[in-house]
Amino acid sequence: MKKLLLYPVIFLVLISSCKKDDAPASKNLLDKVVTKVGADSTVTTYSYDAQNRFVRESTNDPVNNETSSVNLIRDNNGRVTKLIDEVIGSSSESTTTDFFYLSPSDARLRNGKTIYTDLGVILKDSIAYEYSGNQVTRTNHYYSENNGPYVMYDYYAYTYDSRNNVSSVKYYVLGSGGTNFELYATITYTYDDKINPIYSKDDALMEYIGNQYVSPNNVTSLTYTDPSSPADNFTANVTYEYRSDGRPIKSTTTALGSSSVSTYSYK
Repeated sequence: MKKLLLYPVIFLVLISSCKKDDAPASKNLLDKVVTKVGADSTVTTYSYDAQNRFVRESTNDPVNNETSSVNLIRDNNGRVTKLIDEVIGSSSESTTTDFFYLSPSDARLRNGKTIYTDLGVILKDSIAYEYSGNQVTRTNHYYSENNGPYVMYDYYAYTYDSRNNVSSVKYYVLGSGGTNFELYATITYTYDDKINPIYSKDDALMEYIGNQYVSPNNVTSLTYTDPSSPADNFTANVTYEYRSDGRPIKSTTTALGSSSVSTYSYK
């Protein structure tokens, strides 16, 4: 699995003063986010299909001289059935994940499967979803080498706030004995009450891009806690400037002694 929730960079697209912009809010689809860290900047663009459903995220990273993208294939019901994750640069790579649902009309996922080759070894990743009602409460991760049996190696447990935002994620890994799972890290979130412009309700995206895609509001703080290594603990704080309709137009994130500033444009 290439993109999981513990990557802090996912969240450095966020903070600034909560002043409002009174410009007309006629353009509601997020088009581009430009994020600056010091003198460096990255540009992330978003694409949609004819029904205005999110189908592509592409990030140009001039610092590392590469472009990464996530492309989505949807079925006739709008559900994500395939996710293609590509990196083009000094070392290009691509992985494809197929998603399977509980029934032909159900929006809840049964599992996702990724097959790729690393140094000549055929690797398979599988993720199985557990739900309470319509909310994902746990994801179990398995791998297989050279078509061998699948082995479970870690899992995530989710909780939600009263507005259906992901409020915490606990990450468990297989212990050294190979039988019990141990808590590796906990991430907790707080949110504003404004519109998250990348909210898409697609559970397939929550671990392959980030759980901000399944939370209707914008993250205002993130706290990472490592029970075995407290020195690695940190908190990222976020504030925003908003349009008059509540969509962000600017954010500044501060974490680990550094900050980033992002600007948002719409179409």
